[in-house]
Amino acid sequence: RHSESTSLTVFYATMIVFRILLLLGLFVSIEANSVRGRDLQVSRCSTNIARFSGLGASGSCFGDMNRGQTYTYPNDFGMVLNQVEIYVCPTSQKRIIVSNGIPDHDVMAINRNGPCELPWMVTLPLSPMLSSSDQPAEPSPLGIVAISLNGVPVFGAQESNGENAAEEDDATQGVPFSGHAGSAGVWHYHSGEFGRVGSVDEHTSDVHLGYAMDGFPIYGPVSDDGTLDECNGVMSAEGYRYHVRTLSQVDSTSPYCTGDSTVVNWKYVVGCFKGDLSQSAVADSTTETLPGDCVLESGMTTDDPTSSPVSDPTAAPTEDETDDTINCSGFIRCLVETVIRIILELIGLA
Repeated sequence: RHSESTSLTVFYATMIVFRILLLLGLFVSIEANSVRGRDLQVSRCSTNIARFSGLGASGSCFGDMNRGQTYTYPNDFGMVLNQVEIYVCPTSQKRIIVSNGIPDHDVMAINRNGPCELPWMVTLPLSPMLSSSDQPAEPSPLGIVAISLNGVPVFGAQESNGENAAEEDDATQGVPFSGHAGSAGVWHYHSGEFGRVGSVDEHTSDVHLGYAMDGFPIYGPVSDDGTLDECNGVMSAEGYRYHVRTLSQVDSTSPYCTGDSTVVNWKYVVGCFKGDLSQSAVADSTTETLPGDCVLESGMTTDDPTSSPVSDPTAAPTEDETDDTINCSGFIRCLVETVIRIILELIGLA
């Protein structure tokens, strides 16, 4: 009779676990659909989008960060330090930026993701040309649109859920001037500060910040943005150039784009690409070779930066996870194991 009672207890315990697993399966399905739904919210204005290949972390990583904490460069970065070289190639008519993507300034963490070393090799035309197309190219809402002089990429104005990455509101914290990284450790900027300390409003129009992906230079904001074209560009004595916009110069209440126009409204860095993009590319610097005519741009040095290491760098992640979310598979497995252990303890089998 005791054996029969134990069997019934085990049966009911098994049924409880089965029901829990069904509920967890439903939870995973709902969460997956929710993630897919958020991805679909990313706005794309047209089919003429300038896309470039992405890179995966291949070197050392800073490690996890504490949300809200400020990390000082280089003291808090240990051995994971910025490296960037800008090459001018007069014969092949290329400007090539090679970097590890690590910021060279203090950063404020808005999530747990620290920067990882990536083998960036951004090739741009040395003498960029305006596109012959009547329609400018649309910048990527999520991917690279420019490269800073410190070798850190600048991404589009959206986050992966379609929210404005530059503005702070109830839906998004807003990415600070120092940038941030996703779970793969790709550090990047979204707005016009390009990692420079202080508000973009404090920068002047003659400050060279970086290069757009069509090769034209990007400078600080102008006081009268009415002088800029729809792409944030203007013709100067040296040729065409872009100017970033301040937060107050962008109407964040407007939709990301209007209709099927290739010009985006959240034009913090570029509103579109005026230049020819056919010679621009992103590649892995560990597998690509520099053309033989390339020389370091004046003022650049090949010396690696040094500092006193304060901690060992962590290995680059091998899998990408959604930012600021629980690892569902690990969470569910741990929960099921805990439930089973509790049930077994209740019936005296553990």
